[in-house]
Parts: sequence; structure tokens; C-alpha cells
Amino acid sequence: FAIKNSGKESDKVLLLASTLLVESLFRETSVHELIAVVLNFIISNNEHLRQQIMSLIFQKSMDRNDTIAIQNLCYFFEKMCKNDIVKVDADFYALISKCFNDNAGKLRKQGIFLIKTLVENNQLEDVKNWKSFIVIIEAIEENQSHLILPTLELLKTMKYNGLTTFYDFWFILVKLIVMHDNNLVKMWGLNYVLTIR
Repeated sequence: FAIKNSGKESDKVLLLASTLLVESLFRETSVHELIAVVLNFIISNNEHLRQQIMSLIFQKSMDRNDTIAIQNLCYFFEKMCKNDIVKVDADFYALISKCFNDNAGKLRKQGIFLIKTLVENNQLEDVKNWKSFIVIIEAIEENQSHLILPTLELLKTMKYNGLTTFYDFWFILVKLIVMHDNNLVKMWGLNYVLTIR
């Protein structure tokens, strides 16, 4: 009823309910399917509230800055990009950097998803660099050198053009290669670093 009659009063009630749902979403240990379905339904059916609810989810994810929060962020991230809610700023890059510096690998996969979604929705500058970054970082998740080594050549094609943010991620990439478990990958990385001018 409230969604069909989206006047000011019903919007207030829906926004309050959505705020409570978002709070519940971030108290869960994983994405709670029912909460996500209800939030998705409200977002899809109420143009007035979409921006506010999505911004609330995004802000909550950024504030919490942990595995569960990033998992919840990933769940809604594609919609956020399509609705132009994501603000790619220093805080956001810091959040993604944290993902890529995670040794366990779970956060790194979430970081890859976030970057891929941004690239697909043209939300990042210098897309060619980021596409190469994705190919390499996904390959690094493997352990077999024959899967990784061919992708590492892409490092040599990356251009920085004064984009300091991308340079930070390039550095993370090189660090992951040099610290890789596979000795051939590690040797390639060390050789690459030693020949940089």
C-alpha cells in the first residue's frame, strides 16, 4: 500500500522501516536474505527513496569497514553504481586497499568484485589500467605459474599518467607478486622490480 501511494507520509514510514532494516542487515553475520529481499523490493519500487536507502547502505558499509560490512556492500554495489550513488574518493580507495592487503584472501575477492563493478559501470578513470589490474589480481589468486605468468606481462603495459591512486594499487599488485607462494611467480616479480627504471 505504502509503495503504491508514495506520498510524503508513506515515504517517511518506508524510510524509517528501511533504516531499521539496514541496521539489522549490519548486525547479521552474513547477508540476511529476507532483509536483502525486502530492501531490494523497496529500492526497486520507490524512486523517491532509492537514493536515500542506497546511500544509507553505502555509508554503513564504509563506517563499519569490516568483512561483513564489505560483504553487504558487495551485495548491493551493482545497484549503487547504476544509480550513481558510489562516490569514489580517498576513503573508498582506502577501503578497497584494505581488501587487497588482506592475507586471508576473502576480503581480496570482495575488493576484486568492487573494482570490477566500478570498471563495468565506467566509474573509474584510466579503465585500461584497471582492467589489466583485475586480470592480474585474479590470476594471482591461483597458485600455478602457467596460469599466472602470462598475465604478468600486462604490468609492463600499465601507464600511470600522474594517477597516484592507481600507483598505490600497482604497488599492492607488485607486493602480492613478490610475496607469492609460487617461486617462479616470485622470481618474475623480483626480476620485474629490479628492472624498473
